[in-house]
Parts: sequence; structure tokens; C-alpha cells
Amino acid sequence: NPLLSDDTLYMVNALKELNFNIEIDDDNNIQIEGSNGKLTPTGNKTLYIGNSGTCMRFLLSLMYLLEDNTICLTGDERMKDRPIQDLLDTLVDSGITLETSNPITIIGSKTTKKNYISLNCSLSSQYLTGLMLVGSCIPEGLKIYIINDLVSRQFIDMTITIMNKFGINVEWCKELNNHYIYIPYKLYNNPDSYQIEADATSCSYPIAYSILNQIPLYIPNLTSMNSQGDLFYSTTIIQKFGDFNLECNENGTTISNFNSKNKILSLCDLNEIDMDSSDTFLTIAVLASLTSEGNKTTIINIDNQNIKECNRIEVIYQHLKNAGVN
Repeated sequence: NPLLSDDTLYMVNALKELNFNIEIDDDNNIQIEGSNGKLTPTGNKTLYIGNSGTCMRFLLSLMYLLEDNTICLTGDERMKDRPIQDLLDTLVDSGITLETSNPITIIGSKTTKKNYISLNCSLSSQYLTGLMLVGSCIPEGLKIYIINDLVSRQFIDMTITIMNKFGINVEWCKELNNHYIYIPYKLYNNPDSYQIEADATSCSYPIAYSILNQIPLYIPNLTSMNSQGDLFYSTTIIQKFGDFNLECNENGTTISNFNSKNKILSLCDLNEIDMDSSDTFLTIAVLASLTSEGNKTTIINIDNQNIKECNRIEVIYQHLKNAGVN
């Protein structure tokens, strides 16, 4: 059940270029053959990843394993403006040789890299996720000290859950006043097949459409077992708008029993809602703009949304303003 989005396709193509055996079959499943924890590209490579911040962060982390050849990572103009300096600083400190001009160039080296690093995670949790994913391939494992407040903690919890399913026991520890994550050295134990969960973020769109048009909706694979942090915002938080029943359990998510009179929707405001940088703030903003007249909702803790594919806060603000929303 992979989402064959630009991010996914850029990643598949990049891994192919790096000499991994990976294919998308006729049923849109992704077939992957293990490499025993090694990164062995055949010659120098330039990888184009468009505007995929996820690809940039995860592929940069993968360069921890690069021993030979040179890899260049580049994307479109917006990608070149998106901040990754905190991740680059950590990689350089670990012993990786790279040039930070566009494109970013990583020079392979057999020099032993550090197995303990510090990382500023205040802008993106994906810096941490990327390094966690390669940590088990590093001899003696990897200890990552977390600097400053960790943004989008729920996605780190999800990363730990998934790595556990692949046989890696990740430890979240505290040493004096410092928090760190320890990933032991161990090859992944891949299952024969792995079912990707429904995208809890994207599901917020049909859920909002259902509510605004008072159309009953059932999403069978968006269940309460979903490990994504955005499930909370797409279900529990959206339910707080009221005037309908939204239930998420082990059988899926259902929206029904619209309580509006004469088919006129009457939504409640949420007062103040801490979104912890959730992408669903866009959906919440649209629903909040359609609550009863005089209601006010304040969305906080979304600062890093302006460093994503576009200046998201400014864009949704301008469009809602143009539509007459206060």
C-alpha cells in the first residue's frame, strides 16, 4: 500500500542509482532486496530529488555509510532554499566529508565515523529519523544526543515503532539533563511483506470534505491502530468541531449523524490548538474558517511550516483572506 507520490518515486529512483535492487511491480507494490547494510554505488552519482525534503534528509543520513565514490544531491530551486544546515553540521562533525554548496556533494571515505553525535532537532524531526534509520548499520551502533526542543515528537515515536517491527530495539534514554536515542548495531530483519498504513495526514482532506458536505464517510484502513501522530488531529481534534459523529476504532474511521438543521452546518470553534507542527493545520484552518459567526480558533506551534514545500502559513493565510475569512 505505498503512496506513489513524487517523494516516493524520487526515493525509489535515487536508491536505484545507488545500486540498490528496488522495483515497483505491476500491482504498485515496491519490491526491495537487502544489501547487508552496505552502500555500494557503482561510480560517482548525481541524484535529483525535486522538492522532496524527505528524500534530501534521508539520503543525506544514508551517506553515513558511503565509503567510496562521490554522491551529489540536488533538487529544484525551492529545495535549495530549504534549511538542512543542522543535519549537515552533524554529519561533518561525525567525520563525513562534504561540500555544502549546491549541489551538496558527499565524498566517500573509509575513515571510521563517530558513533555518538549531537543533533539540533528544533526544525525537523526528519533529521533524527534519517539518522536513526541508518544507525543500526554503523558498527557499535549510534547514539544521538538531542539538542533543543524536538519538533513533531510523534513521528519519532512512529519511527521507533516501525524499526521495532524490523527487529531493531531502539532505546530512548536520559543521561543527566540530556536526552539521547541509542540504536544498536544489528541488521534489519525484514518481513516478507509490510503493509503501509493509511496516510493519516492526507485522510484529513476527505474527512473535511465529508463534514462540509454532510456526506457520510467510511475509511476502512484508517484505524485506531495507526501509529502516525496526525491520526490525533485528523480524528480526535476534528471531532471537536462538533455537529457530527466521528469515530475511529480498529475497524476504521466513520463520519455520520450530522446534527445540522435544514442542512446548514454549525461548527464549533476550538479556541486554541497546539498543532506540534502537524501538516493537518491546513485542514484545521479551513474548518475553523467555517465555524459559526463570531467564533475564533487560534492555531499555535506551526512555525516550521514556512520552511516546507512553500511558505505554508503565508499561503493559507492569503487564500483564506482572499476568500473573505477574518
